[in-house]
Amino acid sequence: MNRKINILLLSLLLVQGVAGAQVSMSVPNGSFEQWTSHPGYSVTALFVPVQVYNAFSTPTGWDYLSYPVNETYSMMGFNVNVNTDLPLIVASQDTGAVPDGSSAVKLQTFMLSDIVSSTVYSMASGSLDTTLTNTVYPSILSTGAVDMEHFIPMMGTLVANMDSIEVLLASMLDIDVNYLVTGGIALGSFEPTRLTGSYRYHSAVGGDNGGVLLLGTRYNSTLGRREVVGGGVNIALTDCTEYTPFTVDYLPISAYDATRPFQTPDSLVVMLISSASLNRQQGSWLCVDSLVLWHDACPDTVEVVAVPDTHSVALSWSVSDPVEGFELRYFPWTAIEPEETTVTLTGNSFTLTGLEAGRLYEAAIRTVCSSGRYGEWNWFQFSTLADTCARITSITVDSGNVAFTSDHMVTGYVATWTSSFEPEKWIVHCSMDGLMLNDTVYAPTFAFPPLPQDQLCFFQVRAACHDSILGVANAVMFTTLADTTTPVGILLGADHGLLSVWPNPAKDRLTVESPVMQVTAVEVYDIHWRLLIEGLSNTVDLSGLPSGVYFLRVKTADGRSAFARFIKE
Repeated sequence: MNRKINILLLSLLLVQGVAGAQVSMSVPNGSFEQWTSHPGYSVTALFVPVQVYNAFSTPTGWDYLSYPVNETYSMMGFNVNVNTDLPLIVASQDTGAVPDGSSAVKLQTFMLSDIVSSTVYSMASGSLDTTLTNTVYPSILSTGAVDMEHFIPMMGTLVANMDSIEVLLASMLDIDVNYLVTGGIALGSFEPTRLTGSYRYHSAVGGDNGGVLLLGTRYNSTLGRREVVGGGVNIALTDCTEYTPFTVDYLPISAYDATRPFQTPDSLVVMLISSASLNRQQGSWLCVDSLVLWHDACPDTVEVVAVPDTHSVALSWSVSDPVEGFELRYFPWTAIEPEETTVTLTGNSFTLTGLEAGRLYEAAIRTVCSSGRYGEWNWFQFSTLADTCARITSITVDSGNVAFTSDHMVTGYVATWTSSFEPEKWIVHCSMDGLMLNDTVYAPTFAFPPLPQDQLCFFQVRAACHDSILGVANAVMFTTLADTTTPVGILLGADHGLLSVWPNPAKDRLTVESPVMQVTAVEVYDIHWRLLIEGLSNTVDLSGLPSGVYFLRVKTADGRSAFARFIKE
């Protein structure tokens, strides 16, 4: 028993710490107004009751760690058996300078001699292991009941991985917490992002800390067990004489492990720890009050209005709730690699200047909230007004030399056009569902790359004159032919629900999945439809690509092709 308790203490003391709000949920009895009394324990020797420990109280609705003790020692020639659950807690109320004027819980580290009566302790100390009688215990309160028999072996596994909340949670992924904790705060549909409160801390010697540990759990109906789906740690509650606000961020496992889907916890366990350093100190205490859970949502922009001029565009947008600022990114659809620009803004309007005349731009805006949170990107397009340049008078798409490829694509389409006069070059743009292509040509003709069969194509041409002046765009639409003699390859955009590309925008890796067909090959192209990456895995390494817009071609086991566009951050 003594070795198990020491493993628990060492594990707890090694926990390291790793953050406005629209929705909140008060932690049950988070200001610790209600308390529940627990009886002490005594044994009878020679018909005389001997007190083992006195009665104690804990905040109502909060559980405490206890450990079963079954020790026998001799007294006056008789064997006396002490068989009870030792409460590993010293808790009391603190009312001095509490922020909300109520009361706070005070947790204090202690030794066994602090809760066992002096009579029994003096008799038992000779029989009990000295490690047990001299060990300093941190007091631990929890919103869920913790099973010591399963908690101790788990902490032994975690002890070497307590440097961050990410590693702590990763080590819990395969643990069935039905055997570890029960209960906790029932969240319902509430999604926690952080826990706030106030604390006051005293270190008996120095170098000690108080701490808070969060564990979000959810019942896995498929496996029939409860699992950890997120958590948070703050082991940085240091010496302070006045009550000081603190925050513990809740981090879902999916935030750092892309292979794990996001899961909202249905229960949250909050543990308060009075002493959390390697210097186990008797007499250190932690006061905690006003615990509140928050759900921080960063709203999305509702609508963007663009009023273009020749070399500028006036943008305005609305948002449902106040935010700290916005991020705006934009780039031109040009024949060369587009150079993306990002602007950080605080207001709800902004004018972009220095733009090219007669140019199509792609842009996106998102909200910026506190603690590094962002809303979703809201994508839109605008075209600056054209300066004087050649006008496209007609466009013809010739399909006389159409042929079908082995992977069910169609080739041979050629576009030609006429203009009011001969400019320096032309800018062409081809878009289909999930596929976009931009190029520069120096003659009034364009040979299309292989295209998906039986799909509507939007083809646009504009003249490019000297000094980057662009003419007014002209466009035609046509539908590619389908080979009726063999199965037709179809275009599977991400919005069809048949192809999943995530995350998008992506940073270093991109995952491609289809719920209905087998992915056999993946290819990545730039906006000029030049092949950059090809592979047989559905996970693509993007670390070597610069930021920008790319196209994804996915080949399936039945010989069809799927296309999607993605952004590399």
